[in-house]
Amino acid sequence: MLSKGAYFNENVLSSTIQPGETTVLEVSSVIRKENTFLLKFFVPEVSVNVVANGVGFDAVPINLRGDTSVAWDDYSGPLKFVAK
Repeated sequence: MLSKGAYFNENVLSSTIQPGETTVLEVSSVIRKENTFLLKFFVPEVSVNVVANGVGFDAVPINLRGDTSVAWDDYSGPLKFVAK
């Protein structure tokens, strides 16, 4: 099942936390309706905004599948677990 639909988005968002500075991650989501063939399902779009010392940056969606997404079978990083 994971081989057919799971993926990872690498290098979508990065931030450096410095000692003595304040860094806040603001996470928000929007539920979007998707239609595939005869099925309707709802997909959350999770966006993250980094605020460092009161300065915010543009929110970035971190879970949308795109051209740079890495398929489950091709990913070998630390976030992958072995399903039993």
